[in-house]
Parts: sequence; structure tokens; C-alpha cells
Amino acid sequence: IEDPLEKEVSEYYNKNVNNFYSQKKVSVRDLRVQSKGFADSLFSTLESGASFIELASLYSSTNPDGGGLVEPFIKGKYNDLGVAAFSLKPGNYSNVVANLDGSFSIVFLEGFLQPSPLGLDAVRVRIKTSIIREKQEDIKVKGVRALLDSYPLWINPLFFNQGLVSEKF
Repeated sequence: IEDPLEKEVSEYYNKNVNNFYSQKKVSVRDLRVQSKGFADSLFSTLESGASFIELASLYSSTNPDGGGLVEPFIKGKYNDLGVAAFSLKPGNYSNVVANLDGSFSIVFLEGFLQPSPLGLDAVRVRIKTSIIREKQEDIKVKGVRALLDSYPLWINPLFFNQGLVSEKF
């Protein structure tokens, strides 16, 4: 089967755009430091009313110039940090979280980003694969129909009732 034409890909995308949405993401700030004791101290400072963004700007190893802002991510990313982020309410911060690299973070949830349609370029390969599979299935069905139309066929219904065919099939 040949690669689908660009026109086919575009038409398929337009018909099925509701099937091509991004996952829900979180926008967070990460106050990441190397020591558990320092992370605990920063947590206490936050509890006293300090600004998360100011502390992240001063002490975080993650994007200090941006106040610890991290690129939005989906559920299942960043291990415990990601779990903590998705468990928060917007405007809240987490307890101290241990990271796999030996650092420690306090996560501040800016908010949730709702799913949105993915662009055609992001799903082009997936669409081409779907179109090819549909064409392959169509060829199989047409081939079987052609065989059934070409030869007389009679199926004994008792064959299926006499235990001659395993029920696993």
C-alpha cells in the first residue's frame, strides 16, 4: 500500500480532530535545592508567608530567572515531583519532595492546562498509519468476499454445536 496522499491525511484529520487532543498538563514552579535540610528550611520560610517566586528566584537550581517556572507536563512525568504537582490545588505548594538525582523540591502549582487539539503536524504519522491499516483491512475484506462469491460455500451449523471447534477460538 502506498503512502497516503497529503489530501487524504488532511481529510482524515478534519473528520477525526476530536480524537487528537493533548493530555491535561500542569504548570508548576520548582524550588529545587541540593540539601534536605535547606529544603526543609525553605519550606518553613514559605509557611511563614514568604513568596514562593522570590525564594525560587534566589535559591532554586531550576530556572531561577523565571522564578522556578517549569515547562508544563503531563501526568506520569517527573516521578514524585509530578505526583505532587497533580495532587495540588492551584496556588498551593507541596511538602519537600525527594528527586531521583538526589536533590529536593518544593512544587508550586500555577494551574492546570486543559487538553487542546493537537496540530496536524503532531499527528501526521499516526494518521498515515491509520489510513494504511484501513486500506489493508479493506483489501482483506474484499479478498474474502471475492473468494466467497467465486466458490459455492455451505457451512453446516451443526459443526459449531458438536464441540468440534474449540470455544477458545
